Amino acid sequence: LPGLRTVFGAFHHFPPEQAVALLRSASAGGRPIAVFEFQRRDLLRSLVPPMGFVGLSPLIAHWTAPRRWWRPLLTAVPVIPALWGWDSLVTILRTYTPDELVDLARQAAAPGYRWEIREARSSGRDRITCVAGFPDPRGGVALVEY
Repeated sequence: LPGLRTVFGAFHHFPPEQAVALLRSASAGGRPIAVFEFQRRDLLRSLVPPMGFVGLSPLIAHWTAPRRWWRPLLTAVPVIPALWGWDSLVTILRTYTPDELVDLARQAAAPGYRWEIREARSSGRDRITCVAGFPDPRGGVALVEY
């Protein structure tokens, strides 16, 4: 594909072999790619979202369309909140760390192609992780820290 390839909030769904293949396809073709992840893997973030989803699920159910008087009762049997919590936990635990992203980029390296892994503050203590790959005669892999 010509142009910039992008992956927003989905890179953690790829096991390492597929993640390297995705990155390698961009580097081998000399195409730029940008991968963004909006969560980090750490203990606090592993526990807070699932608990928040379970606690907020009756309110969320109340405001979903179409509104029905019985919809909050769906949370009495906490299957849906438990699934939301499980999905959040697994997502956070599968998110690659910056060091792991450096390793994946090294495996996908190609001559004349550069990889930069960056973590930028989004709000408060939250961070956005970006993997940027682009043609550059210098080549290599860099972990850019702010």
